[in-house]
Amino acid sequence: MYKIAKIKIESNGQKLEELENIEWLLTMYYRNGQVLENYLIEEYDNYYFVTITITDDDALDSKYNNKYVNDMLKKVKITDISITTNDALTTDSCHCNEYDRFYLIPSLDISSPIYCSKCEREIPLYKLQPFYGDEYTLLLDYIKTYQALYNLYIYGLKDNYTEKEIMNPKSKFNKLGLNICKNYSKILKKDVLLKINNLFYAEDDSDISHCLKCGNELEVNNNPYSIYNKECKKCKIIY
Repeated sequence: MYKIAKIKIESNGQKLEELENIEWLLTMYYRNGQVLENYLIEEYDNYYFVTITITDDDALDSKYNNKYVNDMLKKVKITDISITTNDALTTDSCHCNEYDRFYLIPSLDISSPIYCSKCEREIPLYKLQPFYGDEYTLLLDYIKTYQALYNLYIYGLKDNYTEKEIMNPKSKFNKLGLNICKNYSKILKKDVLLKINNLFYAEDDSDISHCLKCGNELEVNNNPYSIYNKECKKCKIIY
């Protein structure tokens, strides 16, 4: 479950430089999957309080820091970190010790698009191997692209283009998702399946019997509580 945390940072009186370094530190934490993007900085005489949302209890443990976070920590003097409460609008994240396979699920959440197939909960990115280099920027940008398409459809155009981009596995957006799955599966050494979202929440996927990409018959998931209904084994897509 996401947590609300407060970081106390000592001030040396160089306000502009300090604020720039604090914001860079938070950006590096975000790119490493440890915190969410939004934050609040409170300024006092000799210190700052930064309120952030972290993706799990241990998100700020030093063992998860990458080199970019550690470089910024040399410029920012943190004197205290405390978790104040839970984020009431979130559910718990994955705590499995082993994984069978993974799902890439575009969603309106702003943390991790990678889900565990066993518990079907999101996995904080810092607990996985980075997708590219030492960061998870491509995965975070993938979420933002989905959010932009979704918002454009729901609040704007409601046209065939945005609908196709989200729901058609042959669209540019879903080709990007399939490419991420293919390459990330090599890094994680486990299958990564792409979830194709249905924009029409009042309907289920019972009318889809064949894969929209290859045309093969879909395998039905008999678990009514699962996050997907059907699967194409060939394309590694879930609906």
